[in-house]
This record gives sequence, structure tokens and C-alpha cells, in this order.
Amino acid sequence: MKDKAQHDLGLVEKVGSVFLGTRDFKELADRAVRLIASELRGEGVVGVAILRVRPEEKSLYAYAYDARAFDIVDKLFPKKFAELNVPLENQDNLMVQALMSREPREGDHLYDFSFPALNQITAAAVQKTIGIGRFIAYPIRLKQGKSAGVVLFGLEGKTITDHQRILLEAFRSQLELAFENVLEFENVVDRYKRKMAQASPKGHEEDIPTVRFTLRITPKQNAALDKLARKGNTDKATLIRQLIDRASK
Repeated sequence: MKDKAQHDLGLVEKVGSVFLGTRDFKELADRAVRLIASELRGEGVVGVAILRVRPEEKSLYAYAYDARAFDIVDKLFPKKFAELNVPLENQDNLMVQALMSREPREGDHLYDFSFPALNQITAAAVQKTIGIGRFIAYPIRLKQGKSAGVVLFGLEGKTITDHQRILLEAFRSQLELAFENVLEFENVVDRYKRKMAQASPKGHEEDIPTVRFTLRITPKQNAALDKLARKGNTDKATLIRQLIDRASK
């Protein structure tokens, strides 16, 4: 028992050291899922995914995952994993419920956590390939009372033991601390950009993004935006801003 406790403490310390200094959320997510794959596989955790809220799109977007039979699973997705998303209006989705309630949600079926990004057939195929018996989604909570994303774990057994819960909670807590640092860095960069805009010759109030609006587009137009965003290594909202900026010059 003592050796087990020391091992768990060592894992928590390792998680902290791996996350320390990470300033990019995508990098943080990639590191996190790799760490789970290498350290918690022996504890029955066979899959993990990390998703983040994009407020401007009102959706929960996939960022990184790792799982047993990774190469096979990757081919089952209808599109690239990073393009999968769940609109926050889908209140029946268990990941959305975890996000909104700031409390974990459990279930036996991947579809309950992944629709409409995955249909029932695809979700069942992914779950069977990995060999997951039980899922649990933890919200990534922020100090100011909001949730920034979700970490979804897939376990072999049909039940989650107390020991597994302790490990997953410890991992989630370290991820939350790391994300607070990422968010603060993003805020610093955003404030810097605003100050630079104000200090430049064209730095009037109209150069600082404050206006929000809803744009309805067709599925074909959305697919074209997705393609352009991937090509430019950015998101759709930033891409639209760039297109407007170029057109106004």
C-alpha cells in the first residue's frame, strides 16, 4: 500500500513538471494525453480526449486525444479529430452537461458524449476498437466560476474504482492549474495587442475588436472556411477577421 501511494504521489509530481511552463493550449493538450497514455494505461485508462470551449462559436472543440489502437481509431472519425465539435446548445450531450454543471458525468456509451460530432455507428465502432467499458467526463474549471473545457477518460472496466477516481481527479486538478497559466498568458498577449493597436497611427477605437455578431452560412461555405482555416493554421473567426482586414486596406 505504501509503495502504491508513493507511486501515485510520484505521478502527480510528474504531471506537474510536464505541464510546467506550457503556454499554448494545444501543446498542453498534446502533452496531457501522451502522459495519460504512458502513465495510466496500467490503471485501466485506455483512452483520453481533451476539448476546449470556443465562446465565439459556442461549441466544444476537440484538441487532442490518445487511445489504444490509435491508428485504427483515427481512420474511423468522419473528419480530422481537431475538426470535431459539439455545439453547447446540445444540453443532452454528457460532455456539455459536465461543462455547464462543473460536475463530472459518467456513462457507458461514447455516443452520449460525442453526438452530433459522431453518429451512433461510428461512436460504437470507436468504443469497441479501443475496448472502453465506462466513460467519465470532467470539466476543466476556472477560478472565476466558469469551465473552459472537458477532459474525457475511457476505462476498460464497467465500473470506476475509488483509486482510479483519485488518480483522475489529481490529473484534472493539475490540468486546471496549467490551463489557468495558459489563459493568463493569452490574456497578456491580447492586452499587448490592444495596446499596440492604440499606440499605432491607426490605433483608434475602431481597431480594437469589441463588436459581436452572428453570421449564418451554408454547410458548403462552412466547409470552405474549415479548409482555409486549416491551411492557414488558424480558426475560422480569426480567418474572417483577416479577410475583412485585407479587404479594407
